[in-house]
Amino acid sequence: MCITNRYASLVWKTALVLVAAWGIFLNSGIPDGRLNASTFLYYTIQSNVFVFAYFAYAAGKCAREIRFSGAVGTVNYSPAVKGAVTMGIVVTLLIYWFVLVGANFSMVPNGSEASNLTVHLVVPLMAVADWLLFDRKGSIRPFDPVRWLALPLYYLVFALVAAPLGATYRGGSSYPYFFIDPNLIGWSGVAVNVVLVGAAFLALGYAVLAVDRLLGRLSESRGGPLGEVDASQP
Repeated sequence: MCITNRYASLVWKTALVLVAAWGIFLNSGIPDGRLNASTFLYYTIQSNVFVFAYFAYAAGKCAREIRFSGAVGTVNYSPAVKGAVTMGIVVTLLIYWFVLVGANFSMVPNGSEASNLTVHLVVPLMAVADWLLFDRKGSIRPFDPVRWLALPLYYLVFALVAAPLGATYRGGSSYPYFFIDPNLIGWSGVAVNVVLVGAAFLALGYAVLAVDRLLGRLSESRGGPLGEVDASQP
């Protein structure tokens, strides 16, 4: 089931863009008077930047469709890209809350609760909610969960290449996170962690596929070929 009121979708996507921008700003160092460029080397910020970019594009497309096609209709733009961006920000959510919090991780000195919560919780949940509220269910393809690993895989390559080129993170480490730091756990430890994390998120992706198929079938049984909810009607 999905809401087919494009005005509602536009408002939500615009709010998500603004919240993502705010979270990036809070973590940029600018509020403390100086841009901290190294913050943008972290997966958290990069995944939030991808969310900002995709949903800014989607909001623009939605506004255009409202202008030329009216307020009623679905708004599923570049679903493969959206799936990768959404899974990418879900990785941020889960890794932070289940791995990094216990390690007292912080990207910036004196990071505030607002700066952490915005990029690690609010933005991920809003991105997932956009899928739940506005995407047609039953449209995810069997190979899509593999494609959704694109963003974490890109970042792994980025981090491993950036380290020997001189990247430096908080605390002086050449690697952003302890579980991909060969200086701490060795290359074999890094390899094991990469396989475990990749397998976990691939399993999560296929769980999402199963939920999508189930919701698609339920929608079809309740009303119309897509079971869409027209939020413009009372």
